[in-house]
Amino acid sequence: MKPVFIFSILLLLAGNSFAQQLKTIFFKKNGTQVPTMDSAYYIRIISKPDSGSVLYNVSEFYKGGRQKLTGKSFKVNPLKFEGECLEFYQNGNKQRISFYSEDGKLTGQQTIFYPNGKTYIIRTYNGSDDDFLITANYDSLGKVFVQNGKGHYKAYDETFKQVDEEGAVKEGKRDGVWKGYSAVPHKANYTENYKDGHLINGKAVFDDGQITTYTTREVVPQFNGGLNAFSQYLSSSIHYPHDARKQNIQGKLVIDFVVDESGSVTSVKVVRTVCPSIDQEGVRVITESPKWIPGFQFGRPVRCAYTIPLAFALPE
Repeated sequence: MKPVFIFSILLLLAGNSFAQQLKTIFFKKNGTQVPTMDSAYYIRIISKPDSGSVLYNVSEFYKGGRQKLTGKSFKVNPLKFEGECLEFYQNGNKQRISFYSEDGKLTGQQTIFYPNGKTYIIRTYNGSDDDFLITANYDSLGKVFVQNGKGHYKAYDETFKQVDEEGAVKEGKRDGVWKGYSAVPHKANYTENYKDGHLINGKAVFDDGQITTYTTREVVPQFNGGLNAFSQYLSSSIHYPHDARKQNIQGKLVIDFVVDESGSVTSVKVVRTVCPSIDQEGVRVITESPKWIPGFQFGRPVRCAYTIPLAFALPE
């Protein structure tokens, strides 16, 4: 009887917002979208804005029916939150309280909690997802690691059993020697030196024996010449399919692909379709892309996933 009960809860949750519902999406635990609820870890329901608002209502639920997230977004795909956003653990306790600016950037104070409800980390954002101060940090019983931006910071893995990263904090910024362990995409222990929040240098020792040095922890892949050159490549290479042109078919195609360790483009697939011929043309032009400069993490090349929209529009 339990599966029927769970399924009924989800139907009720979806039904309560059915009149205003725009989209229901199913996801695995890692955030990968799946087609049905059977293989999903959680469900996302996007509903129309409330009266007098332009912000869509976003609710996520674990498969068992408990709330996972609630917030408001000014875009449907991808989501761009504005205002307060609440996230919850499966046990019902709050996981994170965040605030977003009108342009969808983290702003102000963000509080992260342990599963037992105790405060874990408090960060203060300055209008950028990458620009924040470490205001406070505690263990799961409330012992202070960092207070008022000063102390020794400890970050745990998702099970809260192992310290993933630790180091000194001064005026809310990393300072001095930091040490940590990364399991994804390659297992590595690393040591980094910071001054006033800026990485001076780092050294990583990988499980396979490779040792690297670096001055930037993560470098994203780049098309040779940058985004402008990539746009030029797309403009010169895409051919509007004859049948789509004849039938006046237009739309935005969305494609996923991976830039591998060598810079080659692989794993190209359509995630939002327009029509068969346009889909095929989009896959062709991305597949035939010249090699990129690969991405790096801890001084070592890594595979990186990309999602890009391709707008197919005919002149009026």
